[in-house]
Amino acid sequence: MEMLRVENVSKTYGLGSGAVHALQNVSFSVRQGEFVAIVGSSGSGKSTLLHILGGVDKPGEGKVYINGEDIYAMDDKTLAAFRCRSIGMVYQFFNLIPVLNVEENIGFPMLMAGGSINHEKIKELLVKLNIKDKALHMPNQLSGGQQQRVAVGRAIVNDPLLILADEPTGNLDAKNGRDILNLLWQSNSKNGHTLIIITHSQAVAAAADRIIQIEDGKIVKDTSLEEATRS
Repeated sequence: MEMLRVENVSKTYGLGSGAVHALQNVSFSVRQGEFVAIVGSSGSGKSTLLHILGGVDKPGEGKVYINGEDIYAMDDKTLAAFRCRSIGMVYQFFNLIPVLNVEENIGFPMLMAGGSINHEKIKELLVKLNIKDKALHMPNQLSGGQQQRVAVGRAIVNDPLLILADEPTGNLDAKNGRDILNLLWQSNSKNGHTLIIITHSQAVAAAADRIIQIEDGKIVKDTSLEEATRS
């Protein structure tokens, strides 16, 4: 079953001679439960693409369908609710809300999606994330690895259709990076969440079902793990 479809997406910043073509007619689809790594050099357009997939940055042209819904045909309020309910985002620099504690940060998407806080589910997540003893801590009281665990919990708390991660291990040491990747992999393999990760790490890319390479705003290579193994 197709979970994500991207049709001829383009994005340009600036005008005239100063225009930067971040994405140029990008098209691809992702199956439900697939784990896709998006790779490319700095400035290739991969982060812009991820933000467009996540409903954060609108494309200049093209369409994005998630579970059959054209997300940019939605009004801003509907898209915001859909994003909180159906898309989980994990960033390299965590992006936790500094005035909320760990429990509150993880539960925040529940409120934003129009629901109520499910405290039992949050407690289960805290155990799974190995931060049960940090439930009432503020973000500035946590290590980088702990903050990223909270960010992963926040991303998966609503059982989203799609998890998007932008260099989630890039700001962590090797051990914490492996732990975060393992948490995301478990969410993908055990819970069936569709997972797309932007990464510079060969180890992260090697764990994916499929690798999409972007350069100069265009897809230059799209390889499944099966094809890579054969070659």
